[in-house]
Amino acid sequence: MTVTAVTADAITHTVPIDPKVAPLLKRAASEIELKQYDSAIRTYSEALQMKPDTTTAAAIHASRAIAYRHKNNLDKAMADANESIRLNPRYPGGYFQRAAISRGSGNLDQAISSYDAAIRLNPNYAQSYYGRAIAYSQKGDYDQAIRDSTEAIRLQDKTMQSDFHYNRAIYYETLGNFGKAIADYDDAIRIAPNDLRNYGGRAHAFQEMGQLDKASADYERAIRLNPTEPNDYRQRGFAYFAKGNYRAAASDYEKAARLSPSNYDAANSLAWFRATCPEESLRNGKEALETSLRLCGRTHWQDSDAVDTLAAAYAETGDFDNAVKYQTQALNMRGVHAFKRKRMQERLELYRQHKPYRQESKFIAQRQ
Repeated sequence: MTVTAVTADAITHTVPIDPKVAPLLKRAASEIELKQYDSAIRTYSEALQMKPDTTTAAAIHASRAIAYRHKNNLDKAMADANESIRLNPRYPGGYFQRAAISRGSGNLDQAISSYDAAIRLNPNYAQSYYGRAIAYSQKGDYDQAIRDSTEAIRLQDKTMQSDFHYNRAIYYETLGNFGKAIADYDDAIRIAPNDLRNYGGRAHAFQEMGQLDKASADYERAIRLNPTEPNDYRQRGFAYFAKGNYRAAASDYEKAARLSPSNYDAANSLAWFRATCPEESLRNGKEALETSLRLCGRTHWQDSDAVDTLAAAYAETGDFDNAVKYQTQALNMRGVHAFKRKRMQERLELYRQHKPYRQESKFIAQRQ
């Protein structure tokens, strides 16, 4: 399972705004809220052409970086973040944006360093701890990710509390602490009862504990809720898969990847499905291989999930030498904890026997 990234992409820190550009910044913020990123970029650029004071210009560059980041133009986003820092080294928003961009491009050490700087300048901004927690989890340091998530929760950012609990639940689950994971999922559901990923997450934890009746009930709730975002389709895909409806799962994974082509989680979930689905007509080893190779490059070969998917894709195409090679590589990466390692090791043994891995619904297995 994967964590959810920062979603609150308004101006990240309040600063005094030069009055002559205030109307433009208000319009640009609305454009970002409506996901009209090209329009937001033009509006921010227009504001910069009006030569606002340095403090305001730094905030504009940080805000324009948000729009570029959503367009997946990370070079321009990073240029804006760096310019924000140059103009006002005391403004935490520039560091926050540089951290988010670095994390998205797989440069986790720079991301953590930039989050550190943002936190030093504003220790009360919960999303900085939240973002740093994600970076630490990607490095495999789940204990530190839990500490940062706990601090984010303590700071009581009401707009993000559900996300904070959801991510901390995943960190606990990764460490095999399902009781604490379920407690966090419970809190996330209490705060956001219509967010289907919270039910899907709790269902997965119940499933790992062998409580299939409770897991089944939560998966059914997730299926009944209406998706509104690409990640919702991905989460509903998990629910359909768990219940054994592989064709509906394929449809939702494809929809998530189509709606958000640059979304790592959506792409990796679809690649994993194409490599490991038990229904032959839904597998596509070539597609899984192409996608997973791209994701490994994007994450600088530092993400064990992407390398794990690559190994499964090679196995599906019949290239078991490379399947063994990359599964071994995934096992030897930092942050692969015992709970996850056991399953990866089982897959490695299959590949050594020249057998591909098939992930089957536990509910179907229960009925057989």
